Amino acid sequence: ALARHIHNNSNRAGKPFVTINCGSIPENLIESELFGYASGAFTSASKKGKPGQVELADGGTLFLDEIGLLPYNLQSKFLQLIQEKTYTPVGALKSKTVDVRIISATNENLKNFIKEKKFREDLYYRLRVIELFIPPLREREDAIEMLAKNFLEKYNKKFGKTKSITSTAISILKGYSWPGNIRELQYVMERTIITSSNDVITSEDIPPLHDAESYRETCTNESSMTIVETQNFNAAVEEFEKKLLLRAYEKYKSSYKVADALGITQTKAYRLLRKYNISS
Repeated sequence: ALARHIHNNSNRAGKPFVTINCGSIPENLIESELFGYASGAFTSASKKGKPGQVELADGGTLFLDEIGLLPYNLQSKFLQLIQEKTYTPVGALKSKTVDVRIISATNENLKNFIKEKKFREDLYYRLRVIELFIPPLREREDAIEMLAKNFLEKYNKKFGKTKSITSTAISILKGYSWPGNIRELQYVMERTIITSSNDVITSEDIPPLHDAESYRETCTNESSMTIVETQNFNAAVEEFEKKLLLRAYEKYKSSYKVADALGITQTKAYRLLRKYNISS
């Protein structure tokens, strides 16, 4: 989103904005995908050849996501593109000239990659002319609601829906650490819009989040009980149930979040919390 914002507010706004994820293309295809290929470059190649993403971005912006996953043997070719504004398509004898702005992004520690000989140091410094650090989503709780509603609007348009979201559902989203950052939030919102049955998305419509799954596993593993010989089955179940609820409420302080963490409805969570005098 930031890369597109930069493009749209620059003198290249009327030109192409091309995005490519360096980690999503098989290594044997990424060179031809990026730089294109000449006629007869390989067996299945088109007789006319094919332009690559670099050529398609001519005059505009090329956004390289997950730049740290770019194969090492291609990094020198990108260095040439940045320094000389030229590149050579696969199987071609002559180089081409192109005018592109390159924006790159990564979640990896490129300095460690340099030490491990996975990333070229000279390319790192050529890309690092202007460096912007975007904190992870878990450190920007205030941005979660805005992003969630933005994705809601996007997928409402895509799927022809008019769904809204409750403040409680937003609270569930804010209580999650989002290890997959914005992409994970986008996926969750898209999935929720598709799977929810009503026009209003509630906390019960939010799919199980990773932290909640891990928490349920932790509760199950840690909440061991000692069952005395005189204790009947129902008493043992209630003791275990109470421990789970206590742990969950101590962490989340909300019946909605407890319900999500334990995989039960909010109504049931509220009833059980009252039963054991846990909620205030």
